[in-house]
Amino acid sequence: MYRRVRLLKAATFFGALALSSYELMNMRKQWTYYDRFYPEATELQKTLSREAVMFKEHNYQTSSVEDKLRKLEDPSVRMIYSQMYQLPPQKYADPDNNVNAPDHKEHD
Repeated sequence: MYRRVRLLKAATFFGALALSSYELMNMRKQWTYYDRFYPEATELQKTLSREAVMFKEHNYQTSSVEDKLRKLEDPSVRMIYSQMYQLPPQKYADPDNNVNAPDHKEHD
C-alpha cells in the first residue's frame, strides 16, 4: 500500500516536472518568435520594466493586516466601495424589482 502511494507521488512529481519543462520550452519558442519580428521592446514591456525599477527603488513594504483593517474603517473608502459595487440604474421603473431600493439592508 505505502509503496503504491510513494510510487504515485513520484510519478506525479515527475509528471509535473515534465509538464512544466514542456511549457517552459513552448514559452521560450514563442519569445524567440516574437523577438524575431519585434526586436525592440514593446510599450508594455517598457512600462513593466519601468514599474519594476520604481518598485525596487521605493523599497515597497507590505502593509500589515491591522493597517488594512484600519483603512476599511475609513468612511471615504466605504463610500467608494459601495459606489463601485452598486448596480446601475434600472431602465424601467418597477418598484418591485428595484435592486437599489433604500429598504434593502447592506450585508455586514
